[in-house]
Amino acid sequence: MFFEFKKEKKKIIINHWALIIILYFCTTVFRKIYAKALNTYHQ
Repeated sequence: MFFEFKKEKKKIIINHWALIIILYFCTTVFRKIYAKALNTYHQ
């Protein structure tokens, strides 16, 4: 029972990190696109 719980906890932690990485990647890509859009708008 306890071992199963530990396994589930580990899975949750991995999912949590995957979510952070995906969010970070998305924000980085969005910033790049946003910066490009601003640059083309100002020219």
